Amino acid sequence: MAYHCGSNDMFDRGMCLSCRKNHCNTVGYNIRKIRKTRSIKMYTKTRASMPFRVYHYQLKIHFSSKVDRSEMEPSLTVSLIGTKGDVEDLKLTLKEKIMTNKTHSFLLVAEKDIGHLLMVKFKWEESTSWSASSMLKMVSSWWSDDYADSEVEVHKIRIRVGETQKKMVFCIKDPHALSLQQDVTFVKRKDEWKKTSKR
Repeated sequence: MAYHCGSNDMFDRGMCLSCRKNHCNTVGYNIRKIRKTRSIKMYTKTRASMPFRVYHYQLKIHFSSKVDRSEMEPSLTVSLIGTKGDVEDLKLTLKEKIMTNKTHSFLLVAEKDIGHLLMVKFKWEESTSWSASSMLKMVSSWWSDDYADSEVEVHKIRIRVGETQKKMVFCIKDPHALSLQQDVTFVKRKDEWKKTSKR
C-alpha cells in the first residue's frame, strides 16, 4: 500500500495513512487506476529483500508530566501482539525531541502480518547524554520534592493501521506501572473511538 502525502517528513511521522478520498492505492500488482488531473506523490516503506511488503501503523502518544521536562531524546521501543503473531522491539524514530504534555506521532513498520492488534508493549529508555538545562531541572525537582511528579507518563496510545484503516485506542493495563523504564503493557479499549451519546 502507498499513501498520498505532502512530504517525506510527514509520512515518516505516520501522518498520511488515511485512505479517504483515494489518498492511498496498491502499488505493484493489482494497482487501481484512478484518473487525476495532475500527478501526485505516493509514499510507502518496503523491506530490503523479497517479499517487499510491510504493514504501516501510526502511533499517537501523549507524554505527560507534572514537571516540565522538555527536549528529551529517549530510546523508544514498541512490541505489537496480534492474533496471528507478534513483532518485538521495534524502534520508534524520533523526528524531534520529545516534549512533555504534547502528543507526538510516529510511523511504525512491521515486516509481517500480525492480524488484529490485541496488545502493545512500550518501553522508554533515557539517553545518557544530558544537557546542562535538563540536569538542572532534574536536580531542582529532587530538592523541591517534585521528583516523583517529574516522571514521564503515557496513559493511552492511539493507533491507525494503514492497510485496514482500523483506528484503536490502547490504555495502560496496570495503572500502577508508572515507570516507563520497563515494558509497560497497553490493552485495547472496548469502546474504541465511540462517541458518548448526549441525553
